[in-house]
Amino acid sequence: MKKVIGLLLFIILIFLIINFNNTKILILNNIDIWLKYIVVSIGPTFIISNLLYQFPFVSFLLYPLLKKIMHFENQKACSLFLISILTGNPTTSILISNAYHNKEISLFEANRLLSFTSHVSFIFIINFFGLNKGIKIIIIQILSSIIISIFYKNKNKIKLDTNNIININNDFINKTPILLFNILIIICIVSFIKVFLTSFINTPILLTIINFLELTTGLINFKDNFLLSNLLISFNGVAVGIQVFMNIKKTDLSFNQFLVFRFIHMFIVSSIILILFFINLFM
Repeated sequence: MKKVIGLLLFIILIFLIINFNNTKILILNNIDIWLKYIVVSIGPTFIISNLLYQFPFVSFLLYPLLKKIMHFENQKACSLFLISILTGNPTTSILISNAYHNKEISLFEANRLLSFTSHVSFIFIINFFGLNKGIKIIIIQILSSIIISIFYKNKNKIKLDTNNIININNDFINKTPILLFNILIIICIVSFIKVFLTSFINTPILLTIINFLELTTGLINFKDNFLLSNLLISFNGVAVGIQVFMNIKKTDLSFNQFLVFRFIHMFIVSSIILILFFINLFM
């Protein structure tokens, strides 16, 4: 399998070299997309999230209410959910993994959070779609997460040994440049694969499938399609999924469960949009 992937990447590299001028333009376009949508939207959220993680005053206020609705194990779990709305994945998976390793949440709660937390930064969504459309998407995404949390709960009460908590320094500010650079590399790699594939096969079905490879470039093509945009945000994209896998592969967290719930989340999102469509149609 590795040899096949290696051969495919080699062929794509040769293709890009042969079409060097187009490749250069593609890279410049990707950098423009990265600066316009990623750096502006996600960069500041890491700073805010760092403060919220170290000083969880927001979760302190909302935890009593959200605990009854979303069945959070403790305030830390609530805090992770709220921070996930700011940071999205793959950072959310790192935070959840750290919290579990830190013995601040149980394994069950870590997997539960990984299943339903909001995985795309709301600042990114608003920056991408504008305020009006962006808020609608955010509400649908978070509502879907809440629905999953209501039905996916632990019936057994878990008591954590808080005396053995390990202190881990979650310094988002120092990690932000590396994370942002990694996102740029992934955007470029996925765009290279897209150009290579569509040069030989260019059908609507293939284009739709390819757009699910990477979130940002996929949303650019889905921007005028409300349903597909929501489904891609729900799914996160293959590239983000790979990053989540790399973040949790050495832990007890279940990537298979994460993946299954991405499809469940997509189904709930599509159901909500369908219901809203009929309400608007008949009202």
